[in-house]
Amino acid sequence: MADLIALDFTKKRSRDTMGVMLAAADGGEQLEIHILTPTKRGFDILSKVAEILESLSDGDISEDTLDMDAMFSEVADVMSHNTDGIKVTPEYLETIGFDIEDAGLFVAGMIEFVNKLVESKNSLFRGTQASTENHG
Repeated sequence: MADLIALDFTKKRSRDTMGVMLAAADGGEQLEIHILTPTKRGFDILSKVAEILESLSDGDISEDTLDMDAMFSEVADVMSHNTDGIKVTPEYLETIGFDIEDAGLFVAGMIEFVNKLVESKNSLFRGTQASTENHG
């Protein structure tokens, strides 16, 4: 008889995070935040920003036509989904000199973070599945 698997999402569990260090604003201390895996909305934002940056890189759009305020607002929103309870604002990002290259690095880092999590969860699932097949 196969064992049934029960998932309980009501209990607090450890969360995977991506650490990000941001420059100090106005002579203060550097800010370290631990960003959680993105929500669906956060992943949609990352995908949208990645597409915009790719269009910029390909020359399909120019930096002059890019709405940097909107992009920084989107990036700040994703950064604000962190375990530290810190609200990152587009104004803060502007104050520390965060630029379009930084936005690209952040988006690439988040996508790599998510891909690695998916890979590790898939390998865990494959290992569990193989184990149950061997014992079934």
